[in-house]
Amino acid sequence: MIELRARREALGLSQPQLADLLGVTQATISRWEKGERSPENWPGIHVLLCEWEDLAMQVEDEAVEAVEHAPAVQDSPAIEVRTYATDEAWWAMDARAKKARAPAVLHRVAVARAAAGVRDELGISVVFVANSDRPPLGPEAEWGRWWRGLV
Repeated sequence: MIELRARREALGLSQPQLADLLGVTQATISRWEKGERSPENWPGIHVLLCEWEDLAMQVEDEAVEAVEHAPAVQDSPAIEVRTYATDEAWWAMDARAKKARAPAVLHRVAVARAAAGVRDELGISVVFVANSDRPPLGPEAEWGRWWRGLV
């Protein structure tokens, strides 16, 4: 099932990661992707993948929008982009991710795509850092969830 493989890869998930999230083995994912077997609950898997894909697109859009509305970031030669190292850290900061049990790799992939667009469009260097489990304070609070200008 090439669709499953394409969607898994687009979300940044490895076969073992997806297997763990679905409660099956990596060999099962491999068989599904090779077309040797079909998932018994494809409709449920499809819905879950759609939910994660929608969330990833929202994160990417929000990250890009944050830069577009942050002149301090646009005037910087380099910026930090914040993402999450663990699922738990993301879930603590984003109720949507927690509800969907979305793996943090989705956030990292979405923010990396946004960062590539910022780099290409604005010519700004991008450095990735792990976000803390607490919201930013001070002048960064508005847009600091994603980006911080560097000097």
